This record gives sequence, C-alpha cells and structure tokens, in this order.
Amino acid sequence: MEIELSNSEDWCIANKLVMNYDKTIQVIFRTPINRVDFNDFSLNLNNIPLQIKPNSKFHGTTLVASISFSKHIGEPKSFN
Repeated sequence: MEIELSNSEDWCIANKLVMNYDKTIQVIFRTPINRVDFNDFSLNLNNIPLQIKPNSKFHGTTLVASISFSKHIGEPKSFN
C-alpha cells in the first residue's frame, strides 16, 4: 500500500494536483465478522501517518469499514 500511495502522490504532482494531507485518511474495509487488528496498518503519506477512520464520505455516499450502507441510509423517516 505504501508503494501505491506513493504512486498516487507522484501522479498528483505530475498532473499539477495537490493532495490534502490533513484530509487524507485510511478506511480498512472488512466484513462484519472479520476482526482486524488496526495496529498492523500504518500508512504514511509524505512522512505523515494517515489516520484510520471507521467511515468516510465520498461524493455524498458514506463508505463504512464494515461494508454496510447503514450510515449512508440512516434511520427510516416517518411520513406522519
């Protein structure tokens, strides 16, 4: 992942784009029954460690680490 992250950064530089290091996070997608030890994952971007978050918004859709749409869909709305 470090190599791919570095490649992404190089691509951005080559195309005159700037990565926002403060907004770049990592979400580790897994099934609900697959327990992951997050201490095994530490990615750095420009020598800055990326935060591990349980979910992230991407173009208005909330992506959840447990591969669920519950955060995006939310609670059912009452039409009363």
